[in-house]
Amino acid sequence: MIDFERHEPAILPAMYTVKEIGLTHGWYLDASSNTSGTISAETATAEFTNRYTPDPTEVSLGVKKTLTGSLVSGKIYTFGFTLTAVTDGAPMPAETEVTVSIPDQPTASFGNIKFTEAGEYVYTIHELFGSEPGVSYDTAGKTVTIKVTDTNGVLSAEVIGTNADHQAEITNSYAPDQITLTLPITKVVTGNPRPTGEEQTFTFTLEAKDGAPKPANMTATVTDAGTASFGPITYTEAGVYTYTIVETTGTATGYTYDSAVRTVKVTVSDDGGALRVSYTVNGETVDSIVFTNDYKPTPTTVEIPVEKKITGNARPTGEEQTFTFTLEDKDGAPLPAETTVTITDEGTAKFRPITYTEAGVYTYTIVETT
Repeated sequence: MIDFERHEPAILPAMYTVKEIGLTHGWYLDASSNTSGTISAETATAEFTNRYTPDPTEVSLGVKKTLTGSLVSGKIYTFGFTLTAVTDGAPMPAETEVTVSIPDQPTASFGNIKFTEAGEYVYTIHELFGSEPGVSYDTAGKTVTIKVTDTNGVLSAEVIGTNADHQAEITNSYAPDQITLTLPITKVVTGNPRPTGEEQTFTFTLEAKDGAPKPANMTATVTDAGTASFGPITYTEAGVYTYTIVETTGTATGYTYDSAVRTVKVTVSDDGGALRVSYTVNGETVDSIVFTNDYKPTPTTVEIPVEKKITGNARPTGEEQTFTFTLEDKDGAPLPAETTVTITDEGTAKFRPITYTEAGVYTYTIVETT
């Protein structure tokens, strides 16, 4: 608006001043000429040069990093991000690359972007591809659009593609390289030799506690003495996992079964993105999980008989003789509690029972005491 101000006296030559007034937001007077003087017969033109510059607005763009998975306790994970303009000539902040760290500093800001003109501005936030073992990086990037609107000389911005704090949310996952463990079972059978063709099959059962990973088979079998396993167990994260292994008590004659429960603790550690595994059995480090059975067949007894015969003339009545016999072993054969028997005149007798606890061929001699 132009305001014409006339000065007294109201007769020629009169003095005048021309002013521009009522400029709204965004309009500025840069220069003017012939805005005051003396009214005369000559025409004078007052000139004003204006500039339109709306009040600017600023937006601070940033990133927010989330890292899922079972992270290594005490470890710091670092990630870098860059901001690039997709729209030609789009204003940029002072910093175009930032770094965040998990878990202590998961957010970062590129700083303020100042907008002086209305329009639509598109940016891309990219994650710098790292080499942290076990981490999956976001290679797609995040597109952020900023719509700047001019309302009566005042700019305002709408940010699309971020959270309420104008942060692009980027989620990575952490999963170390998996590892497998096979729990070996060893069956030891002590005691007597087993009869050929009558070997027994022993069954073992694995139980996983509190959701511990499981192998494909929860049972394993061993025929006679030997080894077996339940198959590989796959671990995908660090932790301590507990299992119990028991032997099924069978009914085979002569066998004493191992009824003790084996508690297995598997420790999986994360070594910079690579899992390491070890285990103990009942608190001890071992190479195999050993179950021991004992085989002793049911004993049998034998009484060896002796018969005395007398030839020749008839013996006088009342003068019968008593004969003594001694049992002698060969090569350590078992003996009865008493190794002698007696027979009066003719007749039979038996040595006390001999107990046999294992199969074999045993040789004895019997001699009569002269």
